[in-house]
Amino acid sequence: MPEVIMALPAKRPPGRPPGRRPVAARHSVRLDGARQEALARLAERRGQSVHSLIIEAIDDLIRKPDGVGLS
Repeated sequence: MPEVIMALPAKRPPGRPPGRRPVAARHSVRLDGARQEALARLAERRGQSVHSLIIEAIDDLIRKPDGVGLS
């Protein structure tokens, strides 16, 4: 019987991917352990970074009816 070899998903290199929007400001976010662990699990499940999830959440807040919108 032939041996089955399963490939692991490729890991992304560290740092910001090329071609993304420039960084205008840097902020720190302080999370409790439960939120940090939940974000890390979600990021792993989606194959995304925690940073990209935070950006997605901010964009969702900005798009809400009472949000200011993106310029």
